[in-house]
Amino acid sequence: MPCETCVAPGDVCVTCIDGHFLEGTECVACNDDCKKCNNTETCEVCYDFYFVNEEEYCSDCIDGCRVCDNDETCITCEEEGWFKNSADICIECYDFNCYLCSDEEGCDTCFDEYYLEDNICEECPEECETCSSPFNCSSCNKRYVLRDEECVGCGFGCDYCSLKTSYPLKTECSSCSRGWFVWDSGCIETCPV
Repeated sequence: MPCETCVAPGDVCVTCIDGHFLEGTECVACNDDCKKCNNTETCEVCYDFYFVNEEEYCSDCIDGCRVCDNDETCITCEEEGWFKNSADICIECYDFNCYLCSDEEGCDTCFDEYYLEDNICEECPEECETCSSPFNCSSCNKRYVLRDEECVGCGFGCDYCSLKTSYPLKTECSSCSRGWFVWDSGCIETCPV
């Protein structure tokens, strides 16, 4: 429903959600990519990645640009994998695994499952979701649990587990894979009779 607020009696619309304008008591859609308008012919404010051109329609920003006011320069680049150079143009980070970079020389922050070493994103071990080095995991992928910066396997058929706090330290399954059942801290394929 494009109506944002309405009043009784008869639930008369008084404001519309983004991408719509109020015509009488009904909300009517703006042109494509338009966030705020007063009619279907022109646009006042476009959604991210677009700008209002001279004809008052929305046009594409340049590649990698989230907020712009023309098709040649950028105000704000996409948050992930891009940086703005001195000419106000968005440049893609040279490393595809880089989440944030500030120049062409290297990466500042990597995506999950990668760690930063000498301004380059290196892949974490398979069991790590996030890590600071190949030997220091900070969170684990499904079927593993963190123990002293290392991801330990949950056990056969187990999707999610925790470490028992008492000695001996071993995993305790909390959720098994489809077709498996939790039994005695682990997972089994068939329930015992």
